Amino acid sequence: MVGTEDLRILFDAVCNSLDFGSGFLDTEEVEALRRLAETLGVDPMVATPSEFRAQYAHDFEPCPPPPGPWRVSTMGGPIETDEAYAARVAAVIARCRHCGRAADERPHTLKEAA
Repeated sequence: MVGTEDLRILFDAVCNSLDFGSGFLDTEEVEALRRLAETLGVDPMVATPSEFRAQYAHDFEPCPPPPGPWRVSTMGGPIETDEAYAARVAAVIARCRHCGRAADERPHTLKEAA
């Protein structure tokens, strides 16, 4: 009999594979991985390759902010101001880390205001 720990090891091997998200999984396989994730108590988005993420409802999670501000001129360009850096951060964190869409766009689940 296959135990939960064995399933978790296989799940981790698949989801952490260098080939994960390279297009070798089809919809049926992604659905199976998402069900396995739920069974193991893992967020199903972990088992969802990026090209499938926009198909599934999920909570909005902002992208991590970019590094910076750039204080050293790169390739002869201007040094980034604090205002320019703030605008760059705002543009990045306004996008979901799972699907790249804005918070008010589908497939994000709508949370009720507390």
